[in-house]
Formats: sequence, structure tokens, C-alpha cells
Amino acid sequence: MVYSPTPQHNGKLCVGQGAMPQSCNTHSCPPGKKLVLCEWNMGTVILCGLFRRIRIHWVHYGYISGDSACGITHQNTCSAQNAISVLRRWCEGKAFCIVKPWNMFFRAPCGGNRKYLKLYYSC
Repeated sequence: MVYSPTPQHNGKLCVGQGAMPQSCNTHSCPPGKKLVLCEWNMGTVILCGLFRRIRIHWVHYGYISGDSACGITHQNTCSAQNAISVLRRWCEGKAFCIVKPWNMFFRAPCGGNRKYLKLYYSC
């Protein structure tokens, strides 16, 4: 059974304050493959294969407001400013690299909160 409520206000505009629509998620994701590693994960290998090279598009180490990663949804944003330069130094232009989401590599931002490394790359 489908419930269909009776129209109200005889087709007239409702009384009250109007709202302006907002666009959400208007920015496209960076190109490439997405990789998310929780803080202190042992790391992973990015492998592009013979005659292909890694290209790092976007990197974030810390956490992003509203983002659910590693079992936590954070209410604010914290970022390591050196994250993209670290990943590019490790991986850019190489056939493979090892990625480790450890504070010692990213200047330990955000105090004691659990962080993650999120990156987009392509081969």
C-alpha cells in the first residue's frame, strides 16, 4: 500500500522563511587510485609495474572534518603541511615505493588524535 498525503495550502506557497539551496560535493575527486592507511599501519607497497611510474596527485596526513576513516569520524580538520612533499620524495617517478603512515615522517600533527594517510596516485 502506498501512502499519498493530501496536498496542503491549496497549491499556495507555504508560510515561513524560505531557504536557499546549497550545492554539496561540487569538487571532483583527484584523479587516480585512492589509498587510505591508518596511523601506525605497517605500510603498503604502491606498485606500478615495469615501464610505468608513480605520479602523486593529492596527499593528506591527519584527519578531515566529517571524514570517516579508520573507525573514527572527526569533527575538525588537521593536516601535516609536509605530506605531499614526503610522498613525492618517496614515490614520484618510481616503479614502486613503500608508504608508511607514521608520525615520525609527517611531523606528528594533531596531538594525540588518531590520524590517517589518504592519497590519490596513478601509474
